[in-house]
Amino acid sequence: MLSAGIAVATLGSTILVLRDNPFAAPFVERSTAEIARAADRAMARAVTADWLLPRLSQALRAGDEDAVSFYAALAVDHHIPLPQPLSEDLAAFRAEQSGSFAWISDCAACAYDMTRCASVQRLAICALPVEMTPLGDLNALRRGGAAYLSGQSPDRLETGLAVVGLGATAAAVATGGGGLVVKAGATTLRLAHRLGRITPGLSRALTEGARLPLGSGARAARSADVTADLLRLGGNAGVVPTLHLLRHIDSAEDAARIARLSDAAGPRTRGVVEVLGKSRALRLTVRLADRVLAAMALIYALVLQLALWVAGRLGRAALRALA
Repeated sequence: MLSAGIAVATLGSTILVLRDNPFAAPFVERSTAEIARAADRAMARAVTADWLLPRLSQALRAGDEDAVSFYAALAVDHHIPLPQPLSEDLAAFRAEQSGSFAWISDCAACAYDMTRCASVQRLAICALPVEMTPLGDLNALRRGGAAYLSGQSPDRLETGLAVVGLGATAAAVATGGGGLVVKAGATTLRLAHRLGRITPGLSRALTEGARLPLGSGARAARSADVTADLLRLGGNAGVVPTLHLLRHIDSAEDAARIARLSDAAGPRTRGVVEVLGKSRALRLTVRLADRVLAAMALIYALVLQLALWVAGRLGRAALRALA
């Protein structure tokens, strides 16, 4: 009787929970603190010496400046010591990349024209200090004006981001730094667009609002949301990491979710996305809802009780047959 009563109670509870259809929206967003903890756990499991050292060694052999910088930073962040031969190779690579006349010449060319930068890392060292000032935005406006005067169509996205950057700089001066996050984000998007690092899907989402007439509220608002998410990402993650992250963003939804991940991960966002992969990294931002967990527990309990009841009946029938 007791077991039957428990089974009836479990069945009733399960029916009550399932009436609310908890599986219609099984996931809820994690808080920023929960995302940070989940990302830390996932990265601690993924970034090991066995995983990292061969990749750093391969990047050094290939002379890939961006990859070397990325893996070397991961080694520092995760306290992974480098074997002496690899450490010496890394030091020699850095000395060669930063001390030669050829590197200095390439850096000057990169600072003058960012499209000539050999790597994103070099862009950060050589061109970014100029691009982060109003000079970079004014130069972008100069290109747009020159294109217009020559009868060509100016780049509306680059021009618009330059205007945003100048406005954010003015706001930062007026408020004591209040617009610096927006300035960093706008500069990141402008550089990424000029370097061709924005995916076609993201480019459509960014320029969608600019092509619409006044009154096209829903789509224009969506375009503004995408821009705001990317500005937030640039401010949270930093310019160089965001230039790498933009190749993973194919839609407005990707932009919103990676921006939310960056609220928790900050400058480590690129590492989380590139080490774990985009799908796994974005899953860190959500968890199963409590109602779903409760429903699953009740269903499991009900199935278990049913199995025990069936096993009991079969056991008693077998005993009677033996008797």
